Amino acid sequence: PLMMILIILLQTFNISMMLGEVYKSFFMSYILILVFLGGMLVIFIYIASLNNSKKINFKILLFMASLVLMLMILFININYIKIFIITDTKMFSILEYSMNLLFSDFMSMTIIMALYLMLTLLVIVKMCNINKMP
Repeated sequence: PLMMILIILLQTFNISMMLGEVYKSFFMSYILILVFLGGMLVIFIYIASLNNSKKINFKILLFMASLVLMLMILFININYIKIFIITDTKMFSILEYSMNLLFSDFMSMTIIMALYLMLTLLVIVKMCNINKMP
C-alpha cells in the first residue's frame, strides 16, 4: 500500500505540472496537490496504525524505472502542450475563464463543499481517537 501511495503521489505531481502549463496559473494544480497530499496522509496514518511492526520490502529498481518513465511522460506532454498553446492564437484566455468559473454565481456551492470537507475531516479525526486505536 505504501508503494501505491508513492506512485499515486508522483502521478499527482505529473498531472499538476501539466495543469500548470495549460492554465498558465498553478492555482488549480496547487489545490490538486493539497487534496491528494491530505488523502495520502490519511491513508498513510491508517496503514501505519495497522501494520506498525512490519518491515517494508522496497524494490529500488522498480521505483527508479517508474520514476524515469513518469518524468519522460511529463516532459513529452509539457513540450506538446507548449506547441499546442503557441500555435493556437485564437484560443481565449484560459486563466480568465478559470477565474470566472471559480468566482461565479456558484461560489456558495464551493464554500458549502469546502465546509462539508472540513466537517468530514473533523469527524474522521474524532473517530480516529488515539485512545481507541484498532
